[in-house]
Amino acid sequence: MEWQWLMDAWQWIQESWSATAETLNKDIDWGARIPAFAGLALSIVALWKGRTSVKLYLGSHYRDDLVVVSNLSPHTIEITSVGVVAADGSLSDWFDGPDPWPGLPKRLEPRSECTITLHEEIAPFSAFQRKQFGRGGCFVRIAGGRVFSNPGRIRSRWWWVRSRLEAAFGRLGRRAVGD
Repeated sequence: MEWQWLMDAWQWIQESWSATAETLNKDIDWGARIPAFAGLALSIVALWKGRTSVKLYLGSHYRDDLVVVSNLSPHTIEITSVGVVAADGSLSDWFDGPDPWPGLPKRLEPRSECTITLHEEIAPFSAFQRKQFGRGGCFVRIAGGRVFSNPGRIRSRWWWVRSRLEAAFGRLGRRAVGD
């Protein structure tokens, strides 16, 4: 008897759902609805394919770090800045000084890639070694203001939360890479 209210509620939901379904299906023109749903599906696919997509790779060639930027989108993009993702997940531009890097802004054609070489004057600490042995990476900012990074947003946000927790509760005996 104590579960009777639950059975009554379930019966009421079933009755109201069947009445709603009958009302909705009463005067449906399926000849028009099917092409409309197909058009909606095609527009969602076109929206997904037309988005801006940039892939980054941070590598090393001899003593210089390389940032390989691949434009996977169907339109031209313009790279306005390149920088490093710090251990706390924050972004810092390499080229914000009084003398901006002469290679930027740089246009990338659709479905192409370019390599940006980072000399020791630009990046005195190896970003590649930071990535390999700890928390670090690179990012690019395009003309629209969007930022694409390697590592992604979720991992860099986790680094930020983790650095705040480490600052609040101490390092608990652990040492960072390079300490």
